[in-house]
Amino acid sequence: MFLSEMIRKPRRAGLARLAWERFSDDSGMIMPHRQNGIIHLPNCPQAEFFPLKGRAQFVFKVPNDFARHDYGESGIYFGGTDEQPFLASLEEGPLEALLEGGEEAFYDYLVPPSIKKASQIFGAGYSRQGDIFAVPCPGLDWNLVELNHLIFSEEPEIHEEVKDHSVFGTRHTFNGLWLQAAGFRVEPGDGYEPDAVSSLELPSAFVDGVLTAPDHRPLEVRGAIHLVVQMEGLAGSRSDAE
Repeated sequence: MFLSEMIRKPRRAGLARLAWERFSDDSGMIMPHRQNGIIHLPNCPQAEFFPLKGRAQFVFKVPNDFARHDYGESGIYFGGTDEQPFLASLEEGPLEALLEGGEEAFYDYLVPPSIKKASQIFGAGYSRQGDIFAVPCPGLDWNLVELNHLIFSEEPEIHEEVKDHSVFGTRHTFNGLWLQAAGFRVEPGDGYEPDAVSSLELPSAFVDGVLTAPDHRPLEVRGAIHLVVQMEGLAGSRSDAE
């Protein structure tokens, strides 16, 4: 819905307070940003606001003329409250999914395809900490993971014990066993269907340990090797996501 069509603008999205900033064609537009629990949004009539999850979350679209394309941003923002207030810049894909298929399609788009596939193949549900998804891969061992890394990257790599390791350059950190993933594939002889998981385009890793992040509860990803992948559809600097 365009802001010009809204009789009353929302003041909160869950725990997050929404602050509507003055906008004029002369002064330009203050781009959406978050400061602690306050999300600042430009009060531009041509901007669009889409409430989600009972108004606890939202998608906000800046008019194309004002989007900072030079900075790799589409002008589409996803924010509100997860465990705590958050705001992230998105590519156009998630908004297109929302417009075409509704709220369920939007959230489904954000789940990385490799997480969906691994969940199907290994028969395990996935978990999430902010923009990081994780799925257990029971039956995998580190020798197989390292062999697959060599096949996809053509460079040998072994898993290692890490402490306070930055996860894909984000604010998430990891403690435990870690191997950055270039790709993965299991064959029918391994007991799984062919092409179970292939190349992993998004930042991803195989891990066994604990994920931590500001504003989020620790996430246990131990007991079996887990595949962790960053959210699909993020724009701009992926390290800025939450």
